[in-house]
Amino acid sequence: MKWIVSLCSMALIVALIGCASVDSLSRDQAGTTQIFENRSLSDVFEAAAEVVPRELKPIEIDRSKGTIKAESKLSDRGFGEIVAVYVYELNSGDIELKVITQKKLNTQTTKKDWGSIIIEAVIWELND
Repeated sequence: MKWIVSLCSMALIVALIGCASVDSLSRDQAGTTQIFENRSLSDVFEAAAEVVPRELKPIEIDRSKGTIKAESKLSDRGFGEIVAVYVYELNSGDIELKVITQKKLNTQTTKKDWGSIIIEAVIWELND
């Protein structure tokens, strides 16, 4: 019963305050980045596209834009996070992977660092 009351309270808060969506994320925002030298844009993107669904629910995967948008699950600690992964080529020819994580609800007190988790998994995938 206590769990139901908590869930109803959370639902009311969401209705009153609102949630963030993956569309609110952009490459210009601060995030966790990793530069890949001697790797192709395609290789890094494919590795990211392989890794993200292991941990998150993909919302959008757009190879032409180098973008993967996803969300984490609702948990006992909060409503989860929305995540955007951007893979793009720098002027130097190196490839940058950028992961931006945002709380689904601004009033959440915790946020998981998906940037380091995804980047570490992409590095592992590329070296496998």
